[in-house]
Amino acid sequence: MIRSQRHSLKGPSLIIAGMLCFATMDSLTVFLIKEISVIQLLTVRYWIFAIFALIFAYRQIGFKQAFQTPILGLQVTRSLFALAEVGIFVFGLKFLSLSEAHALLATFPLLTIVMAALFLKEKLRLIEITGVFAGLIGTLIILKPGSNVFTPEALIPLLAAILFASYQIMTRFVTDIDPYPTTLLYTAITGTVVSTLIVIPYWSGADVAIWGLIILMGSLGVAAQWLVISALHTSTASKLQPFNYSLLVFATVLGYVIFDQVPDIHTIVGATIILSAGLFVVLNRDQNQNQ
Repeated sequence: MIRSQRHSLKGPSLIIAGMLCFATMDSLTVFLIKEISVIQLLTVRYWIFAIFALIFAYRQIGFKQAFQTPILGLQVTRSLFALAEVGIFVFGLKFLSLSEAHALLATFPLLTIVMAALFLKEKLRLIEITGVFAGLIGTLIILKPGSNVFTPEALIPLLAAILFASYQIMTRFVTDIDPYPTTLLYTAITGTVVSTLIVIPYWSGADVAIWGLIILMGSLGVAAQWLVISALHTSTASKLQPFNYSLLVFATVLGYVIFDQVPDIHTIVGATIILSAGLFVVLNRDQNQNQ
């Protein structure tokens, strides 16, 4: 009984630890984007990610099998969406607090549901429709459209959420065809090659302390990826999905502790509605699948 309980807690514990790593990485990013360009940060992150992906793919299935795919175009397109999503989100951190940016990014599961209905012809039940509308209300509360405190920069993480939802839809296709190491490898290699080509005219020098933080940031990203992968080996994605929302909690706490970023009442109320709507949909979906 005790062993069973420990096993059931392992997946959620790993995913929560991964979300803490992601939130800490984003906190370092907020500081670093004041020192060097977004694309340079992104490139170094992808270099470190590529090393991890190469090692992981080699140990799991070997390079020859990992690079073989009948859907090369879709793998590359999906990887470009991932690169664009990360780059746009990091750019948004120049203008928004960690809590605001992550609250708007947290709409991606609800956006994924809408896109699945549009492009995958998945049927929307009343639960999903209710959750999507609630999430929309929460988003509008954070954005404050039409008010004198609305800023266009608030739309940046929302665009990142749309790209991430699109990436999730494409991931559903590729995971039915290619093994996970192949998908991870193409995500890393495509992002590394493209970001490296773009960064050349924007590359600038940095002192040792800044490089140390950049390497730490990239290493946290690798640690987060490893923790998420490990979690998926112990539990299903649907059961782990609710724990992904811990990222917003960690980002809010770190934003307050490190940068003294206190979320306003609109962000608190809107984020609470988005979180509640997302959890409501995910938990009800999981319950129906188990029946």
